[in-house]
Amino acid sequence: MAGAGLFDAIPEIHRDAARDAVAATFSGPASAMRPLPGGASGALKYRFEVGERPYVLRIESGRNALRDPDRGYACMRIAADAGIAPPLLRADAATGVALMEFIEPQPLGSYPGGPSALVGDLGRLLARLQETPQFPTFAPYPLVAGGLLSYIRDSGLFGAGVLDRHAEEYDRITAGYPWDEAALVSGHNDMSISNVLFDGERLWLVDWELSFRNDALSDVAHLSHYVAPTAELERELLRRWHGDDPDELVIARFTLMQQLTRLFIGCLVLGVSVGQRTGDTDLNAPTLAAFRTEIVETGLRIEATETLYRYGKVFLAAFLRGLDDPSFEHALAVLS
Repeated sequence: MAGAGLFDAIPEIHRDAARDAVAATFSGPASAMRPLPGGASGALKYRFEVGERPYVLRIESGRNALRDPDRGYACMRIAADAGIAPPLLRADAATGVALMEFIEPQPLGSYPGGPSALVGDLGRLLARLQETPQFPTFAPYPLVAGGLLSYIRDSGLFGAGVLDRHAEEYDRITAGYPWDEAALVSGHNDMSISNVLFDGERLWLVDWELSFRNDALSDVAHLSHYVAPTAELERELLRRWHGDDPDELVIARFTLMQQLTRLFIGCLVLGVSVGQRTGDTDLNAPTLAAFRTEIVETGLRIEATETLYRYGKVFLAAFLRGLDDPSFEHALAVLS
């Protein structure tokens, strides 16, 4: 089995749990752990090989009610059994250590058929996810988004009144959205494009720590921010997920859910900056597409606190732009 030096890249506090997980899962020698680029979740990820076959060791470095390995690992197992998440070898909620097969990612820009085909296949993948055995429950998504918004408003991160409109319109959205506990389905709840992998033949979803049972349109709306920048691509995403052309009620629900997901994403990401700064009064931010282009061109690290701060503001600014789009008031009227 692997020697102690092969785990030196892992922080000492997690090293024994990682070594024990690898030893209990594999009979052959493992290569040294090599860190994989991080995302916004804070999880630690490493690539290693056993018998020339690549694997991922993932360690949840933080726990709270929203990021609960007991729930997240249960969701990941269901998704892996359905062939939506990469094959899972081990997931120990007590230690926060999971082992899974490594997927060698190919650029999504090379996806056969281009953006329309990618959007369509992702819509069908979400439909498959929602047909799996139901994920464990958590709090209702609108309440989670509202709790995150209240936390950021009360944190001092922004000046007094800066997020008042967000709070006022959140109340209108939640009052108008037809929430149905009986209709909830398995939800990933973090459908960033960084959590979509293309192996050259098919798509996979990764990073399940925010997963729980949710409204069926939540993942669709979340994903739309990253892969559907035009009305045509939005409609294709909805059509492929829904199985046919969406009616006016589905489109209205989608419009309001887009706004809820903007609040959820923005406030969740901004949480890492609480205590780092205070009193910001400027919510000007680029569009998500422009921000992603900047990250690629300048080599910004998405996990860096300053980058995450700007990333969160991107979504709070997008929420305000969404309020000013005529489709927002139309959606409220339709659902009333």
